[in-house]
Amino acid sequence: MSFVGKKLMGADMLRAHKISLPPRGSLRSDSGHHIHYGWTIAGVTFATPLIGGLIRDTSGIMALPIETEFHWTRTTISAAVGINMLTYGLVGPFAGSLMKAFSLRRIVLVSVAAVIASLLLAPLMHHAWQLILLWGVLVGAGTGLTANVLAAIVATRSFAVKRQLVAGILASATAAGQVLFLSAIAELTTNFGRRRASESLTAAALLLVAAVAGLMRDRPEEIGIHRYGELCEDVQISVTPAVHNPLRLAFEVLADALHEREFLLICASIFISGVSTGGLVGSFSRLRGSWHARIGGDRSTRQVSPIQRYRVDRFGLAP
Repeated sequence: MSFVGKKLMGADMLRAHKISLPPRGSLRSDSGHHIHYGWTIAGVTFATPLIGGLIRDTSGIMALPIETEFHWTRTTISAAVGINMLTYGLVGPFAGSLMKAFSLRRIVLVSVAAVIASLLLAPLMHHAWQLILLWGVLVGAGTGLTANVLAAIVATRSFAVKRQLVAGILASATAAGQVLFLSAIAELTTNFGRRRASESLTAAALLLVAAVAGLMRDRPEEIGIHRYGELCEDVQISVTPAVHNPLRLAFEVLADALHEREFLLICASIFISGVSTGGLVGSFSRLRGSWHARIGGDRSTRQVSPIQRYRVDRFGLAP
């Protein structure tokens, strides 16, 4: 579980204004069920970044068809992808506090709805600013809301044991979507066009909305059962959070995190990964010809960072 996720869980307790102990036996251990409902929540959670991340990662695949259709420069398309990454990163730190203030299910539904709106409006796109708004802002914000903090929250609220295992599985959802489905989307785009690929992604997102609306719960206690691995004899604490400003909470948690060496090291490692790995996949595919459709697009569209662009153009792919 990430450090920020743990801090948000701690803030959940510190900012509670009402703590109540339900009567012993008021919650069931779900022992009569073959599969604890916490795993259902985890499954829906896994599907959320899998589909959202898949849609976000199709930028490299869609870039060449968009460039050909609208005759926009690669700089324009790169700007949209760059704003997408910027929005994704800026929204992420506030996702946990928003889920605490407005419920996990509502925020996930808003997230997926933003992505669906972008996909539905994409066929009506005719100007570059519309690409920046739809792909850069809506998709970036929508997928950013269901970033890694979602895995930490679900693992903490729904599981009393095996939390690290669950958090690790949920954190791998985005990569799983890339491995399992990105090549299929590339083939669909190549053979039938980007609009058919967008329709397939929209259908998947609509199915996800139905799953979230019908199956997602903030906590197993909402349906009258304990967390996974929690015994009926254990004392159960029910926390009713106080009304607060989610933006303020996010900044307070980040301020505390900046004093932690582990948090700073993780930020540095992710920064280095973004500078190096993020742009090299597209660069390699561009230089290797027709592979661009199979592994993620051409160089300029995937290389949204000016530092990345200069480094590859000046020195090539070799270290």
